[in-house]
Amino acid sequence: NLELKIKETQKKIELLQEYKAKAAALVRDYNQLGEQVDKINLALPTDAETAQVLASLSAISRNNNIALKNLSFQKGKKGNLSYLDVKTSFTTSYDNYKKWLEDIEKEIRITDVQKVSMKLASLPKISSRSRRRRSRSRITSFPLDISITLRCYYEPITAVEKEEETNH
Repeated sequence: NLELKIKETQKKIELLQEYKAKAAALVRDYNQLGEQVDKINLALPTDAETAQVLASLSAISRNNNIALKNLSFQKGKKGNLSYLDVKTSFTTSYDNYKKWLEDIEKEIRITDVQKVSMKLASLPKISSRSRRRRSRSRITSFPLDISITLRCYYEPITAVEKEEETNH
């Protein structure tokens, strides 16, 4: 009876040692993926990170000579992903808008354009001589009033993941 208990205990010890070795291997693999994990966390953070979104939009807009107006944020959920909708408007040329949108696409944060509307901004009265010169300029240089809704995704940590994080 005692021998049987000793054998069972030895098997349990062997099993625990295997688990410990597997856990160590997983930790080692995770640490080797550190930079990739950081990029994933930037692309799909665990929180809305409204301040980070605002800072990125401000920098991109400043770099493209765009002044954002009517900025608003609203959180939502779609499936197991949460999102932050960012609604804003601005006036700029089509070329500047294209550059601004390209810079948004280059951001590491996963972002979709949900809605865009644009219309020709009201132009100041122009003399007939200026009008002739202006008609020869590219149409893309005319100012546009643009309203856009961007959706920035994030994946909140579940209660189980929070508990696991605090235990480590």
